[in-house]
Amino acid sequence: MISPIIIIGTPRSGTSIVAKWLMDNYGVRLTLNGYRTVDVGNTYEDEYVVACNENLNEKKISMRYYKYLMKQWFRQMSKFKVPWGFKDPQLFTGLLWVIDHFNGNLTIIRTKRRAELVVRSMVEKIAYTTEQAVQVINGYEKHFQKVLKGIPVIEVYFDGTRKTENDFVESFNKSLAIRMAA
Repeated sequence: MISPIIIIGTPRSGTSIVAKWLMDNYGVRLTLNGYRTVDVGNTYEDEYVVACNENLNEKKISMRYYKYLMKQWFRQMSKFKVPWGFKDPQLFTGLLWVIDHFNGNLTIIRTKRRAELVVRSMVEKIAYTTEQAVQVINGYEKHFQKVLKGIPVIEVYFDGTRKTENDFVESFNKSLAIRMAA
């Protein structure tokens, strides 16, 4: 089985840029509906995965049922015999299980962006208050630090207000080189 690629980060941190780049340059499949399908508002997220993660986070489904649903999706994706994965900033409660499920045999790409830029983007694009945005960012950061401790992660930084594909490629390649050297 081809090991999956998981793209994580706080909302508005660059996960969609990373997803698009991986799809366009490596043919990574991120949705069941096809290579170029963008299911959820041009975010390169699979509707099924988003629904599973949202329902788990909101305690509408149990962890047991979440595992069952995600295993079904993983089986379907692995049938394509191409690089595959998923991107969902909602992957929060289930992240540790996903890592354990693949015995660490996956690639985790974590996007990071300066907090003030994420806050501004959340206020402008999602209509959060500044306080809500800060609370979300702090929650994600605390969770990622706990869950990802000791796990190899490729970190991609977006420090400006807008990154070009070349900026991403440079950051990604540098992160990959550091990871390979470790």
